[in-house]
Amino acid sequence: MQRGIFLTTFWVFGIIALFTININAQSTINPYSTAFSMQLGRSVPIGNFASMSGERAGYAKVGLCADINSATLLIPHLNWSNSINVSTNAFNQTAYSVDDPYVTISTGRHFTCWILSGLAVDISASDKFIAYVSGQIGLLISGFPDIIFKQHYEDSGFILDHKFEQTAKSATSIAYGLSAGIKVKLIHLAIRYNYAVPRYHVTAKSWSASYLTETTRSSMEVPTGMLQFLAGINF
Repeated sequence: MQRGIFLTTFWVFGIIALFTININAQSTINPYSTAFSMQLGRSVPIGNFASMSGERAGYAKVGLCADINSATLLIPHLNWSNSINVSTNAFNQTAYSVDDPYVTISTGRHFTCWILSGLAVDISASDKFIAYVSGQIGLLISGFPDIIFKQHYEDSGFILDHKFEQTAKSATSIAYGLSAGIKVKLIHLAIRYNYAVPRYHVTAKSWSASYLTETTRSSMEVPTGMLQFLAGINF
């Protein structure tokens, strides 16, 4: 599931990059009509996304993020801003920890892809220094981590073997983004806030001695909010 989301995001990144570079190459009359930037940084989950209790908890830890952005000048100090933003956050297993040497827990990672578009207002002290704020709306494509519990115990011919697995289908939802940043020559620094409420369709399965004993299906909403600190370069 997460591999499919990753490949889709990779191809979208490539298409947007080629499209934006092509625009820049053709903008010989006004080289500042379209600006292009790439950034890397840290994504800090907040609210329910970071919580480790409750039905809407995300159990997300601080992770890594990347952003590709293009800004096209509409009128002086007003730009049309498009961005693709991805983040990967580990699942916090602390809430699931048990004091049992025969139990193992393994989990996947959160993966979010934010495809956003909106307006950005800038304050340009000069061509080499620009400060801006931006508001965007768009789509979130996200995946909730798989969770697997295993319990295996053997003693004098007695074998205890249990397994529980929870998986969730990837989800899409309306997303919102706010950002502020500065561009100093080739350097681009920004802080970004993204938010969406995806609904995941969850399947939980239990096994005993390699036999499937129970399957349940449900859905859950996980409010996904994150604060990102980004640094990168402008083209």
